Amino acid sequence: MQPDNTVPNVPPNQPNQSSLPQPPSPAPIPQPAGGPVPGEPGTIVGTLQPAPQQSPLPSMPKKPRFKKSFVIAGVVAALVVLGGVAAAFYITSANNPEKLWKTALDNTSKGYDQLAAYSKDQQSKNKGGSVKGTFNIDSNDVVADGSLESKFDDKNLTSKIDLGVSGARFNAELLATTPDGAKNPDMYIKVSGVKGLDSLLGSAAPGLGTALSSFDNQWLVVDHTLLDQAEKEASQGQVGLAELSNEDITAVTDTFGRVNKEYLFTDNSSKAVFTVKQNIGKEQQDGRSVYHYKVGYDKNNLKTYVTTMKDELNKTKIKGYISNKEFDDLIKNVEQLDGNGQADVWVDTKTKLLRTIRFSDSKKPDNYLQVALNYTGGDEYPFVLTIQTKDTNSESKSEVKATLNTKSNIITLNANMDAQPNGQTVKMKLDATFTPSNDTVNIEKPANAKSLLEVYSQLLGLRGVTSGAMPPIEPAITTETTL
Repeated sequence: MQPDNTVPNVPPNQPNQSSLPQPPSPAPIPQPAGGPVPGEPGTIVGTLQPAPQQSPLPSMPKKPRFKKSFVIAGVVAALVVLGGVAAAFYITSANNPEKLWKTALDNTSKGYDQLAAYSKDQQSKNKGGSVKGTFNIDSNDVVADGSLESKFDDKNLTSKIDLGVSGARFNAELLATTPDGAKNPDMYIKVSGVKGLDSLLGSAAPGLGTALSSFDNQWLVVDHTLLDQAEKEASQGQVGLAELSNEDITAVTDTFGRVNKEYLFTDNSSKAVFTVKQNIGKEQQDGRSVYHYKVGYDKNNLKTYVTTMKDELNKTKIKGYISNKEFDDLIKNVEQLDGNGQADVWVDTKTKLLRTIRFSDSKKPDNYLQVALNYTGGDEYPFVLTIQTKDTNSESKSEVKATLNTKSNIITLNANMDAQPNGQTVKMKLDATFTPSNDTVNIEKPANAKSLLEVYSQLLGLRGVTSGAMPPIEPAITTETTL
């Protein structure tokens, strides 16, 4: 008859009844004396077939079952403790003020490099884009609003503008197309509502709207040769400026990044412009956990930074756009600093990036200039510039926010100003969106367009000048080039 090998429902952690631990036994399964007894508590019984012609194993003392589990539990507990210690050390180290400051400088520098690489990539992908925007102004003297919609590529541009000012409404269209081989575009302009200028300007320019009424809703053209001439007149006596290609712009941004990394985004005392003067502590800013520092500057390192930036930029094609005199004047201003100026800097404790830098008037702390990168993770990078001034009789606050979405490649711009100068109220708001594109913009040149020189002649009272003649241009050039 087969033995009854049925295993009863025995709790797996039934305590062992051995009195003392014994040395390890070669037997793989603990056995009670006399062999397995079905149903006995603490006994592990499998479905075993009888082994004929084999003597039963000698009786062995019971081995405690907690031996192996105890070792495993000990190892796990040790790992948990060590892991907790390591995690606590990492968190403490990462949020240590000195360590956090160094990490924030390094991360911000890397972020700049990534954005520069992104910009370079976008330049090679897109030849144009579109812009849409709205604005409004509300003050004691002027109420105005308007909108803009524009598309452009590397040769052509179309724009529509709507403008309302103090009851007068104007609409304008602008087309621009650059002929092959030309430096400047031919431009076509059409404006409607010019008769409203009389009511808007009043005695300041009486009859101007009536004088221009014949050009209301009429296409006017500005030939590219007129723009070429104006540009030539403006550049007389100046060294010719090199046109900047995408590669040239990339070289400039790389130079800024490299020099800034060496002097601004470092805690190396031999080069660092910024030095931490005081660790103020953790705070909340716009719902984010930040660490607040009081930061000063090293006067000698600041001078070296400006000098190095000047020398490195002079190796790029932008050198014609920024004179050495401007840098030399800046260096002289640095030399006159007393070295006591300080700024407030907040570091985001989660992203470990420089979040906000505020330069305040030491005597009037409510007067400040503030730059911020309000990045919280993801694809959007909001850059914010804020200027606030407060005085006895006036105060104002202006904020410009540009947000880059690296997934959609869209840039949004939001600007606000709220001022109370001498008891007056001025509010301004601007919202715009730029969307890059590689689409071609097609333009159909308007038929029967009149030369803008007719308007120019009419304004100057030069009635005898025809649309094909070139009137004296010196007054216009003088006005346009007095910068």
